[in-house]
Amino acid sequence: MLSSIPISAIRAFEAAARTGSFRDAANELHLTPSAVSHAIRKLETAMGTILFERSARAVRLTPAGKNLMRHAGTAFDNLRRGIEEVAGRGPQLL
Repeated sequence: MLSSIPISAIRAFEAAARTGSFRDAANELHLTPSAVSHAIRKLETAMGTILFERSARAVRLTPAGKNLMRHAGTAFDNLRRGIEEVAGRGPQLL
């Protein structure tokens, strides 16, 4: 299943879950709110579960969304740290 889910959809989910807003996530990711919403819908379809409860002006994580966010948030934090460690070393010639 993981190979059928684009990392961009997981990134959109993580940003929306962290900020509590599709609009704020879109601003952070330099996308439109509609693009974030579509990415999350595709993710929900691929996973077969609803990740957000949507209302006119707000989104809230469902229990499944909270569970996924625990893992996605940790994964992106680890990835950020790894990139910072590697990029901080500068060029290394062999």
